[in-house]
Amino acid sequence: MSIPIDRKIQTLIICCLIFMGSLVVADFTSVKLVEFMLFDQGLLIPMGTFAFAATFLSTDIISELFDRVHAVFIVWFGVVLRFLLMLYIYWSIGDDNGQVALFSMPVFWSSEQQSHYEFVFSASIMIFIAGFVAIIVSSLLDVYVFHYLKEKHKGKNLFWLRNNVSTLFGQLINSTLFIAIAFASILSIKEIILAISGQLLIKWIIAFFVDTPLAYTFRNYGNGNKQWYAIWKIEFWKG
Repeated sequence: MSIPIDRKIQTLIICCLIFMGSLVVADFTSVKLVEFMLFDQGLLIPMGTFAFAATFLSTDIISELFDRVHAVFIVWFGVVLRFLLMLYIYWSIGDDNGQVALFSMPVFWSSEQQSHYEFVFSASIMIFIAGFVAIIVSSLLDVYVFHYLKEKHKGKNLFWLRNNVSTLFGQLINSTLFIAIAFASILSIKEIILAISGQLLIKWIIAFFVDTPLAYTFRNYGNGNKQWYAIWKIEFWKG
């Protein structure tokens, strides 16, 4: 029985949208840090952590249904998108008075509004720069680790294993690079370590309890399985 190609294309489009959307949402929300207590120790977490976790899910599904070339292309396209978005934001900030090239400012735009705008989006520029380095290194490593395991698992089809191993490895690299670069100027060494630990904890919880079931759901849908939604029937030891 042939696999309906439209399902694979639909899955590819959905994963691309999730990847790009998650990158943009993570960039703007990572400006805000939240804290939760674990064993009487406060762990700092950028709010963008939850959104960014979806990028690894997207590339792993694309890698599984298509190949490494498709996954790498999506990563680089996301990097270009981030770069263009950063240029646009930098241009929108304008000068000290908020004056943007080629345009004049309305009379109701106050210096207080401009300072608030700069506070959010100037901080986002550092997030963007950190994101460039982190996304390039971690996402490409995630793709290559996934395909290395896929070659090793030929005939075994251990999708859950390569999905989790590549994701956990990529997230470790991503969190370390992103936190160290983005918050080096405002956090102490101890706070950076706590932020990396908190981000990793959240990402790994998401990977185990959310990422894996969704990965199988999307893969089964893309492969044309009639009961693609029946994640309770997945036999993980069989892949």
